[in-house]
Amino acid sequence: MDEIRFLAYCFLNRDRSRSQIFQDLWVSYELGEKQGGFFVEFGATNGVTNSNTWLLEKEYGWQGILAEPNPFWHDALAQNRASRKDRRCISSSSGKKVRFLVTNEVDPELSGVAEFASGDHFAAVRSAGREIEVETVSLNQLLADCNAPRRIDYMSIDTEGSEYDILKSFDFSRYSIDLLSVEQNRKTEAAIQTLLTTRGYKRVFEEFSQWDGWYVHSERMISRRGTNLDRCFGASPVQNLALVEKANG
Repeated sequence: MDEIRFLAYCFLNRDRSRSQIFQDLWVSYELGEKQGGFFVEFGATNGVTNSNTWLLEKEYGWQGILAEPNPFWHDALAQNRASRKDRRCISSSSGKKVRFLVTNEVDPELSGVAEFASGDHFAAVRSAGREIEVETVSLNQLLADCNAPRRIDYMSIDTEGSEYDILKSFDFSRYSIDLLSVEQNRKTEAAIQTLLTTRGYKRVFEEFSQWDGWYVHSERMISRRGTNLDRCFGASPVQNLALVEKANG
């Protein structure tokens, strides 16, 4: 009945969410509305619209790192969020210049590295975008530069096609990440899931996460959630189901 419980939680808290598909509520649910955690999010866009970490920072007092290479978003991100920002492009290696396609005239959220621009149904939009050069930084280097803690509560990866390339070069032995949400497409989904499974992650709520993969590390699976959520729910699965049915009208 975990799916029903999660749906009930999303229904009760839907007005607080800033994410596209309740990624922020998923993190809140998994971690029992943890206070004072640490996140990493890229790309962060303006830090509010479709943000997976706005709720965590603003309501739960989390700190973190927001990476966004598209200049279109930089001023708004600086104004909207208090957490540390980085303007480099997360990649498999650091210190390089890569071609980056900006789609500001259509939808700036679809901008991405040219090498990975053809992986989904937005490929035509990206191919028509304006090309700029951006500097790269590996995920390992980003975390080191920003003095990230060794244990990170949540990482959100949305880079319009380069997610697997970033993850496969990451040193999972150096940093422990409890929760991961990773945008994927038909070319990368299987590879991402295989990689993360071998690193000790389990994919959860697959029927809800749509174009994302939501992953919980095995160590977190043992102690996932807490008593903070009990106040949100009915005393039985039947009551939780009633909440979901109410949400559906």
